[in-house]
Amino acid sequence: MIKSLLFAEMNVVPARVPSRDRLGEFLQATGSNGGRELICRVVESYAGFAKWLSENSNKPNAELIQRLNRVETNLSNARKVMNFLRFLEMIRAARAAVPADGNYTLSTALTIGARLSIASFFVCDHLQ
Repeated sequence: MIKSLLFAEMNVVPARVPSRDRLGEFLQATGSNGGRELICRVVESYAGFAKWLSENSNKPNAELIQRLNRVETNLSNARKVMNFLRFLEMIRAARAAVPADGNYTLSTALTIGARLSIASFFVCDHLQ
């Protein structure tokens, strides 16, 4: 009541907090490779935690443990497939960082080196 009287005296309309568009946020997250990987990682971690809880319970359910293990393994493989060609993005970014005039600075060299090391990590990660 006091709040409405204060706003009425100042002729100010209190701002409404906009409602969040949950579906839009979900679509934006799944529209990127990082978002899809994050969702897979969360579900994979939850399956691992649920498997651990089931294994350490008083009455472990062998069928549930097998299902959760398969979910965990399949999501791990799905994440590897999603990241398979990600090293090409890093090589492209390193190539874009090369100056056209050939003047290399320490910052440029470090940027190129960092991107190439991330690309080599992605390549070596999939050699397993």
